[in-house]
Amino acid sequence: METKPNAIQNVFLYFTGRIGRLTYAAAFITIFFFGRIPINTNVAIESLGFAAFLWFLLAIVVKRQNDYGEPAWRLIGLLIPIVNIYVFFELFFRKGDEKDNKFGSPETPNPIVYVMGGMALLADLIIYLSQ
Repeated sequence: METKPNAIQNVFLYFTGRIGRLTYAAAFITIFFFGRIPINTNVAIESLGFAAFLWFLLAIVVKRQNDYGEPAWRLIGLLIPIVNIYVFFELFFRKGDEKDNKFGSPETPNPIVYVMGGMALLADLIIYLSQ
């Protein structure tokens, strides 16, 4: 029997499917909140944490590109100065395809990811204001 990934796994681990703007924003905030937590251990663990950070970030960016029907190779634009600003805003604000596209059906909203993003944002604000 094949098991279906839960919402968190689907958003952060896999490169297939689509996610909408709100899910992308919540996941982006969550990734950057946890990416800022210092791990004062050895270099190997720090490197593993950085690799996980990049994997999660790349997974949500690819799925966001899929939402409006663009291939993932267009993300190279994130590495080009000036163009990266356009791509960054496009990921946050461009409306996805309302109907099925070659990457799948539109995302069904998932409150778990929104709650995680909201909690990460709130925690980040508390940490920022307490400094």
